[in-house]
Amino acid sequence: DQKAQLRSGFDGLFSSIKQLARDNGVSFSVVCAGDRNMAHRAYVNAKKAGDAAVLLVDSEEAFPSEGQARERVQFLTNRDKWDLSGSDANCVHLMVQCTETWVVADPDTLANFYGANFARNKLPSRINLEEEPKKDVFEKLQLATRNSSKGEYAKIRHAKILLAKIKIENVRQRCPHFGYLHEFLGKLVQPQ
Repeated sequence: DQKAQLRSGFDGLFSSIKQLARDNGVSFSVVCAGDRNMAHRAYVNAKKAGDAAVLLVDSEEAFPSEGQARERVQFLTNRDKWDLSGSDANCVHLMVQCTETWVVADPDTLANFYGANFARNKLPSRINLEEEPKKDVFEKLQLATRNSSKGEYAKIRHAKILLAKIKIENVRQRCPHFGYLHEFLGKLVQPQ
């Protein structure tokens, strides 16, 4: 049930890509496989089955903004000891440093969602949110929402709604790797 709820949030976030895929007669679906190791296994199995697949996992830690495809593969190979040698490096992407980094990139949407007593000034203020440590992103998001009308941020309860509502341009401006992913997916679903 939790995976289905998160998938609905990601479906909303990538709705423009899904529409572009439909317009071009391309099948596009988001699969939330579970934890990062389950996501890796699902990706490997999809590739073995001959499906076009993209791996997207949290980086969990800092990753350079200029990190390109081969560096993403090397990062995950070193960090998680995954064998990605048969992968197209362009199909490996990271949420730097976590999903919530994307969520806090759009404080206006957060303010509208959380309503009264939302403490916007507690959110991370960095221009490049990917430089904000994961622990700080969570703590600041919880502080900002603690006294709000919807209560403190809870991933399963709130992420599914927020991911579908956040404005892509705000995330692209503050999260460079989201921009790389969004651009890649847009090209992937257009006929050659």
